[in-house]
Formats: sequence, structure tokens, C-alpha cells
Amino acid sequence: MMTPTPRPRRGITLVESLVAMFVAALAMISLLALFPLGALQMGQALKDSRCADTAINSESLMRTHWQTNVVEQPAGSQDAFINSFGTYANNPSDPVFIDPIGQQSAAPSNVASLSATGATPFTLTRQTLSVTPNFARAYRFCTLLDDMTFDQGGAPVMTGGTGPVERAGRYNWSAVLQRPVSTNPNVADLTVLVFDGRAAGFSPANAEVAYPNVTGNLSYSVGGTSLVIPYDQTQPRPLLGKGRWVMLTTAGTADTSTSPTTPLTPTRISFYRAVSVNDETAGQLTVELQSAIKPIHASVATTRAVVFAGLAEVFERPSLTPQ
Repeated sequence: MMTPTPRPRRGITLVESLVAMFVAALAMISLLALFPLGALQMGQALKDSRCADTAINSESLMRTHWQTNVVEQPAGSQDAFINSFGTYANNPSDPVFIDPIGQQSAAPSNVASLSATGATPFTLTRQTLSVTPNFARAYRFCTLLDDMTFDQGGAPVMTGGTGPVERAGRYNWSAVLQRPVSTNPNVADLTVLVFDGRAAGFSPANAEVAYPNVTGNLSYSVGGTSLVIPYDQTQPRPLLGKGRWVMLTTAGTADTSTSPTTPLTPTRISFYRAVSVNDETAGQLTVELQSAIKPIHASVATTRAVVFAGLAEVFERPSLTPQ
């Protein structure tokens, strides 16, 4: 009986090796592409977390301040910012922009100073609090001090080289208060503005700009989500991009008679997140907003868009109440 001769095993050819290497390379490239995406997602998650922490802290501080310096104080002893609300019968009050850091950073005392030439002035006055009489107090009151500052080697930076760990101060906040019924002094709507990297201590150029800063009006429709902002091409392009926020403010009308009584309507403001920005047309931005423009801005001629540099998030919080 003859024993069959074993057949030689066939090895891997060069072509097969190259194909296997190519497939493995594609797999590795796909995996490597996930690392920067993961880093971006982690950075965004960290930013979202810090913004939420800042909003929670600011809300707690404002509620405490409202209770102790407004509700529990007799008339005449309350915090000075309450004098800016105005009285409009059963209508909402004027909004009051509580911004201690901006007030202490040599920023304009009133956003109206940034309005377009010939435009109806705003009445959104920037105010501070009685507990923030100087920059040091404002910085501590309105800044998230949980983050540490690290050097390029990853070591924490010490204040003065040997002092306590330096706090980053990257996130700070301001707030907008508005009484839903101007004659009810103890209830105010609260909107918290959280800034990421806003300069504290000085007011750089274009930190906040009102548009249009040329002759003309904004273009939009109440209930729509498209906003066209004309701007002066000799000035820097508005710092508005995907994910950023824009504030619309419509000036109210007051009784300007020789014997003024109750003002007619208050100033109205609202905030909108941009989901896309198109600047293909020279001298204007076409912005798609995440939410529809509210009816409070029906008067296009007296409405301006204000863009704040570094405005990361806007939180509409429950109203401040006597409890």
C-alpha cells in the first residue's frame, strides 16, 4: 500500500500581505481619528459642566441677595439697582443688566452708547450690586473659582510663587432681571449669562457691539428664525458664529410730556442661539436662529442686536420670589 505524499502547505503571498496591511492601516487610521473627536467632545462636556456650575452658583447668589437686600429691606434701604426697573402699570418692567465685572472693568455704563448712529437709544442700563463695590469683590462674587491654573508642564501655578494655588477665573457671569409685573416689587424673572474667557479687569475693543452699526435696520419676521444683521465693513466682522448667542433689544416708549405720568411700554430683550451664520453677502450676516423671534420685537425700527464676546451660555432660571 502506497503512502500518499503530503502536499506542501501554501504560504501567504506578497499580495495577500499587502492587502492585510492595508486593511489594518485603515482600521488604525479610523481609530486614530476618534482621539481628536473624543478630545473635542470631552472639552465641550467640560465646558458645558463648568457653565452649568457657574449658572447654579450665580442663581444661588442672586436669590440670596434678592431676599436679603430687596425683599427684607424697607423702601429706601434696598439695593440701588431696583430704581432702574421702572413702573408700567400691569406690564413688565424694564430689564436691568446686573454685571458687576463689566461695571468694574471700565466697560460702557450703558449699552446705549454702542447703538448705531441715529438709532433709538437702548435703556438697558448696566448695574452692579451693593456687595460688589470694587473689582476684587466683583471678581470673587461673579467668577467660578473652582478651576486651578496650570503651567505648561502641568503643575499648578502658585500665587506669588509660594502662595495658594491660583484660580483660573475662566468663567464669569452676569444676570438680567425683569419684573413680569412692574408693580409687583418682589418678583423678578432671572436670566443668567455665562461667559467663557471674558476679560476681567479691562474692556477690550468689540467686547460688546450693537448692530446695525450702519444706517439701516435689522431684517427679520416675528415668529421666524432668520435674522439679517447689516454691519459697517470698515469695522471688524461681528463675533457671531455657530453656537454663539445674540441679544435682541427693542426700545420702549416713554411719556415725554411736560407732566409725565406712567411710561407707555418697557424695553424688551431676549436671547437667541445661532445655529448657522452666512457672510457671503458683503456687509451683512444672515443668521439662522435656534428658536423663533418673539412678538415683543415687532418693532424692527427700534430693535438692535447686541453681540457679546465670550458669551457661552444663557440660562433662563425660575423667577426670584420672596421665598
